Amino acid sequence: MLKKLFVFFFLFIPLILSAQDSLRVIQGQKSSKDTSRIVAVKGKFKPNPKRALIYSLVLPGSGQIYNRDWWKLPLVYGAIGGMGYLVQQNYHEYKRYKTARELLLEGKPHEFSSQNPSESSLRAARDYYRSNFEMSCLGLGVIYALQGIEAYVAAHLKNFDVSEDLGLTPFMGNSVVGPYIGLNISLPIQNIASQKPSVFY
Repeated sequence: MLKKLFVFFFLFIPLILSAQDSLRVIQGQKSSKDTSRIVAVKGKFKPNPKRALIYSLVLPGSGQIYNRDWWKLPLVYGAIGGMGYLVQQNYHEYKRYKTARELLLEGKPHEFSSQNPSESSLRAARDYYRSNFEMSCLGLGVIYALQGIEAYVAAHLKNFDVSEDLGLTPFMGNSVVGPYIGLNISLPIQNIASQKPSVFY
């Protein structure tokens, strides 16, 4: 029961916090009696990268939920589940051959007695699955770290605002060496100092 409550808590806390982050406070104009008033309006969601990283490290996939990248959840849990399965399987096989070798050295019957294996073959099989188990644990750790990094980077990219005023125009010209093709990039520059701030975060 406590495990279910733990999962529920960390699964839905990012949703609540992301809803709070999507509110902006702006200053609106009113009549002369009321010079200004502060109203909350719903704006574009801009996640906090550090918060997304922390959520992902506490509960894998929660950072993607916080970023509202729902389609990434099957990828995260598919990768973690697949690698977790390999960890479990390799450890199970390692224990089988380890136990069989120990019983063989004690002169007792074991799981593979009917196949009459040698001590060296059981040792080789044990070492093989132990190596696979260690590599699977390493892979699981890498996936755990990558999903956290992905949530952090994705949150940064969502905060990267590309203005609609940006222009990218191809052009052709002639020079002394012949015709050429290029791109014009236009970046609008506004006189921010002459504008009165009207948005407060």
